[in-house]
Amino acid sequence: MLLFLHLLTRAGGGSFLESVVGEGLANEVVYYVTWLFTVVPDDSHTYAYAANLFLCLVFLMVARYVSRTRPTLPRRERRALADVRTYVQDSVKTRKAQLYKEYLQQSVGSEFMS
Repeated sequence: MLLFLHLLTRAGGGSFLESVVGEGLANEVVYYVTWLFTVVPDDSHTYAYAANLFLCLVFLMVARYVSRTRPTLPRRERRALADVRTYVQDSVKTRKAQLYKEYLQQSVGSEFMS
């Protein structure tokens, strides 16, 4: 990315970059890129480009490794999980509510229940 920005700042005296991102952001980009390349000695610019390219490739490989998708469940297992969820919603939760209501009636007494 840094290499690309450096090429954009050098192409056409920066007028292309200004037309793409605007004058304010173009000035900021030119300032930081030129500062970075003034820190690097003139005879080491090739090495800086190579190091930048190498880092970009390393970051791309790391991103590819990290962003691997996990395998999804087969259709049969998804259907089985949906059936279990339906059973829990319909049978287990209604039975739990009924038993809890009976427990409250027994422990508190029916005079407090409305």
